[in-house]
Amino acid sequence: MDTKRGKYTEEFKSAAVDRLYELGAVLSKVAKELGLTSTQLKIWRLEREAAGSQEASAFFAARVGKPLLSAGNRVL
Repeated sequence: MDTKRGKYTEEFKSAAVDRLYELGAVLSKVAKELGLTSTQLKIWRLEREAAGSQEASAFFAARVGKPLLSAGNRVL
């Protein structure tokens, strides 16, 4: 890990976010143990969750072979 601003490796970020999913993990405590701000760790977690949502949407669309919204759903 390089502690310069914006220089954390993807492996470090991933491991840090993984710790949030451990039983009893508290975001502020994990961040402090790793020398991060709670905000930075939360951003990394949200980025992972967003990426997972995009991957799931793409997988679903490819698997079904249709757009996620039908033409009828586009009309309000």
